[in-house]
Order: sequence, then structure tokens, then C-alpha cells
Amino acid sequence: MVLEVCGYMIDKMVYPNFVTFRIMIDALCKEGLLERNVDTVDPIVGKRNSQLPSVIVMSSLILRMLEMENEEGEEGELVKLVRLLKRLLQKNLIGDSIAYSLIAHVKVRLGDLDFALEMYNEMVRRGFRENLFVYTSFIQAFCERGRIEEVVGLMREMEGKGLGAYGETYEFVIVGHADSGWVEECWSVFEEMMNVGFVPGCLLFDKVAEKLCENGDAEKVNDMLSAGFLPSNVTDSHLIDGYARKDEVKRVLNIYYKMEYKSVSWIVCLSVDDSMFVLFWKG
Repeated sequence: MVLEVCGYMIDKMVYPNFVTFRIMIDALCKEGLLERNVDTVDPIVGKRNSQLPSVIVMSSLILRMLEMENEEGEEGELVKLVRLLKRLLQKNLIGDSIAYSLIAHVKVRLGDLDFALEMYNEMVRRGFRENLFVYTSFIQAFCERGRIEEVVGLMREMEGKGLGAYGETYEFVIVGHADSGWVEECWSVFEEMMNVGFVPGCLLFDKVAEKLCENGDAEKVNDMLSAGFLPSNVTDSHLIDGYARKDEVKRVLNIYYKMEYKSVSWIVCLSVDDSMFVLFWKG
């Protein structure tokens, strides 16, 4: 209801003021909807800008609005929110670097990469520092479009400016490389992610495991399991496929018996010695 009221105000060209935002923030905080967005916006603000916490939270609210509209797939509403951001910027109700970053982010999500890049370059020309939030937005968009060379360039540019990637940034890059068939590069970024201290989630781990096994590198997956990663049923199925591709039937059966012991319900069909080898078991 809170966001609907704000949307109605924007439709009527009545832009929320600071008091309106505080009321909206209080309501959304009670619903527990702002914490993650505050964590996202906080690095954009940074020590050099010295913005008040209220500015961080206000910006987080706007980011939440952007996410809500993006989830609903209403591009027209996203355009309205860009207009709102510009209006807030004119009225000094939001930090300049935050507004530019959020506008660039929305334009990236709308697919208008040229405009987003123009906004970001304008921000830098005006003396605001580059930030990981916008870099990650561009990296996500390029990964989704399979433009991996540009992703690599952005990562190098970030490194040259002393900007360390978010865990989310690494995830986009790893999945982008994996989906584009850059398996060795995918593995390299995955190792870098772990070396700097980020812990990959199960879905990301299984994505990497799948591509490694398809590429004949099942041993790398096995090494990760030995190092402490916990396999899911999906991981085991990727390992079965990986070892089957190398005709290592004994390894396949070992994993199968382990899964059977765990009472996993699964059916796996794979090729061994040019014949179909089918494993059935019930949970």
C-alpha cells in the first residue's frame, strides 16, 4: 500500500517531500523490507560524502521501489521513478552520487545502456567517485547479454581503480562465464571469489560444478568437496555425469551408493562405453 500511494502521487505530479518519505520509511521498516537495501546503498554513500543516515535510508527506499516495479515488469513505472529521482536531485532531497547511481541502475535494467553510461560518466566528471553498485549493474547487464569481453574489461577497470567486487558481482561474472562456455575463466573467477573471502552459495557452487563436469574436470569438483563444500543431490548428479563422460564407472557407482544410502529419490541416465546406463532408486 505504501508504494502504491507513492506511485499515485507521482502520477499526479505531486513529488514526496522529506516528511512523506519518513512516514513511508517507518511503514516499510515495520514490514522489514529495507534492511538489505540499506546495506546496498551504504557503500555508495561512503565516507567522503558524509551523508546523514536518513539519506541512506531514503535512497534505500527508492531502491526498494525500483525493485518492486522491476519484479512486476512495469517499465513505464520504472521511467516514472527515474523522473522522481531527477526531481529529488533538483530539490536536494537525495545525495547527488546516489541519485546518479540509482538512475544509471534503472536505465541499465531498462536496457538503455548508452544513457546509463552517459549518466555515470557525468557523475564522474562532476567529481563523484566511482562505486561498485553501478559497476555491478553494468556487469549484470553485460553478463545477461553474453558480452563477456566487456565484463572482463569492467572487472579490470575496477581492479585498476582499487575497487573490490561485491560477492554479488562475482556471482554475475561466474554465471555469465559459465553460460557463455568460458569454463576455465569461470573457474578462475570462482577461485578468486573464495580467495578474497566470499563464500559461494549452493546454487552458484552447483552451477560451477555442472560446467566443470561437462568440461571433464570432475576432479576439481571432488577437490572442492574434500576442502569442505557440502554436496547437494544436484552436485552428486553432476559428478555422476562428469565421471561417466570419462568412463570411470567405479566412481559413478560409489556416488550412486552414497546417494542411495541417503535415500535420495533420483533417476539418472548417462552414457558409459557407448551404451545407456540408467540408475533408478527410490527415496
